[in-house]
Amino acid sequence: MEFNDPRLPDRFWSKVSFDPDGCWNWTASVSNFTGYGWYRLDGKAINPHRLICRVAHGEPPEKHMALHSCDNRKCVNPEHLRWGTARENLQDAVDRGRLDLGAWGRAKTHCPRDHPYDEENTYISKSGSRACRECYREHWRQWNKRRKQPGYKPRNER
Repeated sequence: MEFNDPRLPDRFWSKVSFDPDGCWNWTASVSNFTGYGWYRLDGKAINPHRLICRVAHGEPPEKHMALHSCDNRKCVNPEHLRWGTARENLQDAVDRGRLDLGAWGRAKTHCPRDHPYDEENTYISKSGSRACRECYREHWRQWNKRRKQPGYKPRNER
């Protein structure tokens, strides 16, 4: 594929492998942390998938990122890329089964203050979320203590 764009010189294309499955895989530098490719252009490191998305689909709207329809972080095929928000990216991950948001909460065995999420200490709301009973009680103890101090005024009366 040729975009006839000076931002995509032959040096760029020499780092792309065209696979039969339709993905154009970035074969050069890849971040060990994120799994996304890196390309040095005009002395700056950029993500090649974002560069391709800019060339093929124009500048991104504010707070948008390049989303992959193929779920392949190394892919730079413009037909597999589009601009989208972080929320859309997260929803894509949930819809495609790559992310189970509920698993994060279910995996926790203790609340942030290290009280156990056991049958006795856990409140489960109608929506299914969990709360620590001990933290809840402590919150109200502190509130009652503040309320009894001289000069206390509720926030809506300040």
